[in-house]
Amino acid sequence: MALALALDTCVEICYNSYMNTPQYQVLRIWKTTHRILRQIASQTDESLVELLDRMAREEQQRIQRKAETHEGIQVPPISEQRD
Repeated sequence: MALALALDTCVEICYNSYMNTPQYQVLRIWKTTHRILRQIASQTDESLVELLDRMAREEQQRIQRKAETHEGIQVPPISEQRD
């Protein structure tokens, strides 16, 4: 009984610590794209998550700059877009 209680406590502690990590989503990509991203991540000393986040933000900024040069196109900032 004491062992079961100890294991329950361990599982609860581990589970709760995982709940405090940043939220992630599953992303499906081609194997070739994954290979390329891993190479870039190793060259830039970033994790895959950091690399994808940076690349997505840079692309969003590029699109926003492009939209600003074309009249009538409105691209909301990242914080206003829906998931």
